[in-house]
Amino acid sequence: MDWKYIGLICILLLAVYTGPSSAVSTNLILNPGFESGTTYWSLYTDGSGSFLNDVPGVASPHAGHIKIIKPGTNVQLFQKGLVLLPDTLYQLNFKAYSNTGHDLSISLMKHGSPYTKYGLSNYVVNLGTTWKDYSIQFKSSGFSGTVTDARLMFWLAPYDAAGDQYFFDDVTLTSASVTPPTTEKPTITTQPISQKVVLGSAATMRVVATGTAPLRYQWQKNGVNIIGATGATYITPATKLSDSGSSFRVIVSNNVGSVTSNAATLTVISAQKQVIFLDVTFTHNTTRKAFTPFPIPPDFPDNLVSPIDYAHGTAYQRVQVITKPSNKIVQYQHCVFQDGILANKQVCTTASKLQFSSPGTYYSNQSMTSLFQYPYISWDRALLVQELIVKDSRGWPVDDRYGFSGKWIGSPDFSLYYPMKVRYTYIIVAPGGGEPVWPK
Repeated sequence: MDWKYIGLICILLLAVYTGPSSAVSTNLILNPGFESGTTYWSLYTDGSGSFLNDVPGVASPHAGHIKIIKPGTNVQLFQKGLVLLPDTLYQLNFKAYSNTGHDLSISLMKHGSPYTKYGLSNYVVNLGTTWKDYSIQFKSSGFSGTVTDARLMFWLAPYDAAGDQYFFDDVTLTSASVTPPTTEKPTITTQPISQKVVLGSAATMRVVATGTAPLRYQWQKNGVNIIGATGATYITPATKLSDSGSSFRVIVSNNVGSVTSNAATLTVISAQKQVIFLDVTFTHNTTRKAFTPFPIPPDFPDNLVSPIDYAHGTAYQRVQVITKPSNKIVQYQHCVFQDGILANKQVCTTASKLQFSSPGTYYSNQSMTSLFQYPYISWDRALLVQELIVKDSRGWPVDDRYGFSGKWIGSPDFSLYYPMKVRYTYIIVAPGGGEPVWPK
């Protein structure tokens, strides 16, 4: 082959080959550096001013230069006829400053009426008094198909003033690479809550969390992972008394990070469903005589109907007589008041059911509904005060003071009854609650 033809082929190959291909976004702005004068750019003002390329750019001979002679309410530098794709991420870059540091705003819109915004609307840019690079990323919107009528507008009103000068250079508008979706570590919005359950029933622990999916859950009991407890809700097995006081928490995690919830405490209530009304050791004497008041325990329920229906349960009494001055028969009674110490506002046990004549331990029980004047109290409201009463064998208080219906006619010889030391315990057991568990 003739060498001159080989040389020609090499020249043609070099002319065609441009190196490895690369995807480069095209600048939609024409005359971006104002090196071709003000071609493709327009200044509109309802005041007065000038627009030239008579100043040097950042690294070029020319830049756009606007002088404000008289400020207006509509002052804009714009380029129209831009082609945009729908739902596309774009990047706007430019260099600018003003001699006074007065700001401007930027919009991208339909060039004609109704001037639909195309994804960039009145974006305020804080200009300085020297060249600075600005970059804005946005997603096109307001249209469904490709448009060819977009206008990029640098809006100078109402920031401009007489004597202001604005400078622009290297304006580019390109499609941007899709930004990876924002990822967030989990955040707990609803914490697990402590709860009480009856022995043998299950407890349900719940958590609500937000964050980048997928979210993963791991529940722990007393700091140890629970096998298989990997959901937003965890239901315990049937509870045991040994579970009472256990701490439950959950670790929520994703590919970004993890967060640990607050601890929730589980309290297991005995299936006997009992409540202690009074447990006191006391010496009856001639000072208090027959009637001795006691406060309602601070942890005693205000509502004996719900959630546990003690009001229809059984009243259990135990009196441990420690010392007693004689063998005289004593009837022992408990009364409770709700709104005041009034005869028609008291409910009492049957005194004859709990009687004794010597030291020892004595028991009685009766249904709550069989208590004296049971309907006179609203069992779903808090009680006021309770009282222990010492009575003789006839059922009269061993007292010589006036009572609800005149002077008591109990035994006048107090030495046969006082001092008398006892430990008295009153327990209410809800229906189906079994036998009472007496405190030791």
